[in-house]
This record gives sequence, structure tokens and C-alpha cells, in this order.
Amino acid sequence: MRTYLPLNALRAFESAARHLSFTRAAEELCVTPTAISHQVRSLEEFLETALFDRKNGRLKLTPAAAVALNELSEGFNKLESAISPLNRRGGPQRIIVAASPSVASLWLLPKLRRFFEAAPGIDVSLSTVVTEGDFDEGGFDVSICSTEDHPNRKVDYLMDEEIVPVCSPDLLPAKRATALQELPLIHDDKPHERFPTWQRYFEEMRVPVRDPSGGLRFNQSSLAIEAAVKGHGMLLGRSRLISSALAERRLLPVTEQAYPVRGHYYTVRQPGAAAKPVKTFIDWLAGEVANEDSAMTRQ
Repeated sequence: MRTYLPLNALRAFESAARHLSFTRAAEELCVTPTAISHQVRSLEEFLETALFDRKNGRLKLTPAAAVALNELSEGFNKLESAISPLNRRGGPQRIIVAASPSVASLWLLPKLRRFFEAAPGIDVSLSTVVTEGDFDEGGFDVSICSTEDHPNRKVDYLMDEEIVPVCSPDLLPAKRATALQELPLIHDDKPHERFPTWQRYFEEMRVPVRDPSGGLRFNQSSLAIEAAVKGHGMLLGRSRLISSALAERRLLPVTEQAYPVRGHYYTVRQPGAAAKPVKTFIDWLAGEVANEDSAMTRQ
């Protein structure tokens, strides 16, 4: 005989726990935040234990609730998979994908047409996130991140990239060996230490001393790349983001000496997010990376 399970309350808790927000859970389940709050409190009374620490208007899972969330999410995913063959409504399934503005516009967006052709029953809602910490606050189904520090999330390696100086063909001097000393600099400022600055690149490559502080500065790679294409200076280009510009010769390598530390990207998922649309999208991403790596090898 099965134990009674308050499924509505469990669903409300699972959604609120993934989003760490009653408001976002309410939007997902098409109810009011008050209804989510009542369901969570009724579940806490049923279980006779607290599920959230409520401090300064923010939600934080209790240690026991954090442990339970992963299996609970997997349970709802299994329920979804179980009833999927019985669903005759035929409506598309939707996943929410997050990436930085530059990764979204320069790497992912040009490829999405192939995903829709491969998985016509899945719609994608694409969100852009500027700050790494915001990836964990948005309740996204899948995020493409450049760090693996995402507590309480499922993190998997996706791909890496080289970081190499590039500039417009019009800017490249006849004597390419002098370019690193002579060309104006474009700075793609990133808060994470893994992304090199011109100062670190010059030190690693033992480039004769020059002042690395001048030049244009950007906080988004897409803008820095556009500035380099327009001939404003030399940029430490990230190979995944500049691949089309290199293929079309709108940018050229200044030197073949890449920064010795490669960049990395990861897929980040909600706990237990193994629903079929999410897995389909992540498998497709892996295939796109494999095809791109193969093409780079042939060049």
C-alpha cells in the first residue's frame, strides 16, 4: 500500500526550490505566489520539517531539502516521460536556454536552425545573462557557462577554445613580427581570472615591454570583436566566438602563439533536469561541438 503523497504541494516545492523564488515558481505553474507559499507551508506541516530558510526576503534550501530536491526533480521528470506516450495534444515542448550575450549571438544562434530541424517538437526560449552568478538565479533548463562553479547544479564539460591575438586585415602590418609591439589594443574585460589580459599575455609570451593599459575597453566580447573587425585595434580573440570572422577573413591571427591557458565552456542544468527535451538539446550541443572541432582540424 502506497503512502499518501501531497503531489500538488510537492510540485510547488520542487519548482520553488529550483528557482529559489515563489514568484518564478508561480509563473511556471500558472498560479499565484500566495498559492505557492501556502502549498510549501502545507508540505512543511505534513513533513514536520522546514524546507526553506527565509532570511532578508531570500529563499535558501535547508540542507535536508537540498538533498531531497535532486531525487524529487528526477521523479517528476520520470512522471513526465511516463505520460509522454499517452499525450495526444501534440503541442511543442519548450526549454529555456541561457548564455552570455556574446555566446548566444556569435556561437549558439547561428546553429539553432539545425536544432529546430533535428527536433521540430521542441521550442527554445533563449535568455542572455551577463553575470555568471545570475545563471543560478534564473531557473533556466540549460545554461552555457564559462565556469564550473555552480553549486547545487549539474555541470558537464562542453568544449574548450584557444585565445589568440587577432586584428583586421587592413590593420595588420607588412612585418607581422612587429604587430604585437605596434598595434593599438582592444580589451575584452572579464571579471574571471581565467580570461587573460594583455598584460598577462605579454608576460607569458615574453613580448618586449609595452604599455598595455591604453585602448578601447568592452565588457562584452561581441562588441570587442566588432571593434576589431572595424580596425580599431588588436584583440585577444576567443576562437569559438571569432570562428566565422576568421573563416570570412574579416579577422586574421596576428601570431600563432595562443595564450597557454585554454578557455572552457560547460552546460549547467537544474538538479535532476533529465527530461527528454533537455537531454535532446544537450546531446545536440555535443554534436555541434564535435562537428566544429572536426572542421577546425581540417583547416
